[in-house]
Amino acid sequence: MSYARHGLAITIFTVVVGFTLPAFAQGDEVPADKTPVVQAPDVKAEFQGKFVYAGGQKQRDKLVEAIEAATDDMNFVTRPIARSRLKDTNIVFQSLVVAFTADTVSVKRDSQTPIATPISGAKGTWTSPDDETYTVTQTLKDRKIVQTFVAGDGRKVATYTLSKDGKSLTLSISVSSPKLPQKVTYALSYRKS
Repeated sequence: MSYARHGLAITIFTVVVGFTLPAFAQGDEVPADKTPVVQAPDVKAEFQGKFVYAGGQKQRDKLVEAIEAATDDMNFVTRPIARSRLKDTNIVFQSLVVAFTADTVSVKRDSQTPIATPISGAKGTWTSPDDETYTVTQTLKDRKIVQTFVAGDGRKVATYTLSKDGKSLTLSISVSSPKLPQKVTYALSYRKS
């Protein structure tokens, strides 16, 4: 059937039935119904604010257990040094404050200097309270902020996962180093205040 015949068929259909179908450009989707599209809430706005530790002693104990498990296979000379260093750098923060600008995410842990870098994952630096400088990247994807800290002796990945209702978050940590027989992994719970 030629194009002219299709045009004639549409014209006849229009005359007989009395209406035409809406025109859509090639590639447009035909709407299923007239229900308005509801946009997902702005995750940045939900993340922004202060969160306080809510994990209790049980999670504190799990952190110590994770450090001990990761260092159990080390020799008696290096084990206490590694455990001490890991306990100094893996602490339970009482509060987290998350803030955003157009292209930056900032996470302040207790009274430490905020960790502020581009949200794109571009590298930045952060200096810890004990004057160690880390290369840091931060990204926001879905309901997670992922921070990656790299230093000369290892790497730490901190993943902040916001709950669906935006009222709590879970901070999951993974610490790895060529000097450790296995990774240190643990999770801490926070609620929005």
